[in-house]
Amino acid sequence: MIETDVLVIGAGPAGSSAARFAAKGGVDVIVLEKKSEIGFPKRCAEGVSKKIFDKLDLEMDPHWVTNEISGVRFVAPDGTDIWLSEDQIDLPDAGYVLERKVFDKHMAAVAAREGAEIRIKTQAKGLERQEDGTFIVTCESMGKTYDIHAKIVIGADGPESHVAKWAGLNEIIKPQHMVAGVQYEMCNAKMKRNDYLEFYFGSVAPGGYFWLFPKGGDVVNAGLGIITNMAEKSAYEYLVDA
Repeated sequence: MIETDVLVIGAGPAGSSAARFAAKGGVDVIVLEKKSEIGFPKRCAEGVSKKIFDKLDLEMDPHWVTNEISGVRFVAPDGTDIWLSEDQIDLPDAGYVLERKVFDKHMAAVAAREGAEIRIKTQAKGLERQEDGTFIVTCESMGKTYDIHAKIVIGADGPESHVAKWAGLNEIIKPQHMVAGVQYEMCNAKMKRNDYLEFYFGSVAPGGYFWLFPKGGDVVNAGLGIITNMAEKSAYEYLVDA
């Protein structure tokens, strides 16, 4: 059995950040990532606030920043639009659009440099709490199964967290709180301003919104999210019709 102080399940930005600071504090850390490649496929529009780098104690790196954002455009159902710039308001959405598959790998590398051990293609299959308050996590990697004994387990495995379920937390999501989303990374896009995020509301995305996140040049992340019990068709169909 493998022993560690902290076991982090999920090597996204949250998991890698937790692993980094835990390892920096001098404890043994192992990170499990079920995918074969950290940061891919992405499940977000890749936009972050500039403030996040201060919180994470990171310096902006052009290797994983594709575009700098200086404002936001909101478009109402009747076509009325509002432009908000970083200079006009303390805008949390002003920041950068990232290349997540590069950024996430960078975050994992930062954690590894602090001493965390990163294990890809390794999936947590179960968790048991011991009488002394520690945990045994059963793992599977490339057809082999083994156990890790950890004093602390951090579940950074996303909104469908298995760790939360195994730990007995209230992980049930009510239908009215569920959002279905779909996104494409597209080229040949023509936006009014390439340094503004755009959000469209109304029938284009019932209960949610349609977004455009420019990545630089003619490339954008175009997607939408809908509240499923307010929609008449799938998120994919709404995106195709947008």
